[in-house]
Amino acid sequence: YQNGDTGMYDQMKSTMGNLGIDEEKLKNKAHYDHMTGLLNRFACETIVNQVLDEGLENVTGVVIDVDNFKEINDLHGHYIGDQVLIKIGELFRKYCRSDDIAARLGGDEFFLMFLGLMQQDTIRARLQTMHQEIHNIARELKLKVPVSVSMGVTKIYSTDKTFDDIYVRADETMYQAKLSGKNTLICFNEE
Repeated sequence: YQNGDTGMYDQMKSTMGNLGIDEEKLKNKAHYDHMTGLLNRFACETIVNQVLDEGLENVTGVVIDVDNFKEINDLHGHYIGDQVLIKIGELFRKYCRSDDIAARLGGDEFFLMFLGLMQQDTIRARLQTMHQEIHNIARELKLKVPVSVSMGVTKIYSTDKTFDDIYVRADETMYQAKLSGKNTLICFNEE
């Protein structure tokens, strides 16, 4: 509403009301991935940037990519590919606490942020459990190909100022996992 002109905004709200569109539901859809129910990339970046602004300690970021996802879609169709993504989203919600962040960034790429888990061993154990349970999806959906993921893990440093600082590092680490044969998780080493 430029120059205080709220006419267009009021008209949009009126049209939404006439069509039975709930403004709160629309706002909710703007922040969540419609398929998995996880945060979408926009909401994830916004929240991660807020976490970084607060200077929280003991925070870990994880980029996750589904291995050979194109093969799953090619062999079983996009509906089954979507079911794989939905099941992965369910697992992430199961293993992430209410303070943690779980998001689908797009396609077959996800992001997790664990807040306040003190010990790296705890994070690694949680990720390995998720990793193993993801393998069960193929059996559950009766797929001809395995379902696996590659994970890149990084702790958050005081020099990290934006989501991109974390994402780039975790993504590079995830690609190391892909290059080392996929189906694994690799932690970023500061050295």
